[in-house]
Amino acid sequence: MIHPRIPLPKEYAVSVNTVTPMTQRFPCYVKKVGYSNEPIFELTDGSLSEVLVLYTLSGTASFQKVPTDTPLFLKEHDVISIPCHASLSFHKIGADEWVYLYVIVGGTHSSLYQSFTQNSSATTRLNPTNRVLNHKAE
Repeated sequence: MIHPRIPLPKEYAVSVNTVTPMTQRFPCYVKKVGYSNEPIFELTDGSLSEVLVLYTLSGTASFQKVPTDTPLFLKEHDVISIPCHASLSFHKIGADEWVYLYVIVGGTHSSLYQSFTQNSSATTRLNPTNRVLNHKAE
């Protein structure tokens, strides 16, 4: 069965949820969600119990966990799952627009999820013919 393609929103947005003591009792909760095309994306205020999941819709970017690390590259349809306890810096590469979705998940079980899904480079390459999101770029 062929599903209709869902257009992505025309406007980019970020939503930050309020984390209360009641929220923190859950094993996992969404702290922040974003749909962006900013050329630089930096995280500096993470904690040990938070994980970033970033999905590149289009374009190419590089990222480093620490400024002295060798940069790793994200291409279209790459997913990265990485803990937020260190500062992270993502930079667009090339002339093409870098568009991405990201979720920051917190909670006691978020790092457990991350340890199950992460490989040595923290990047998962997806088959472009089997898209995670059934979207069409406009």
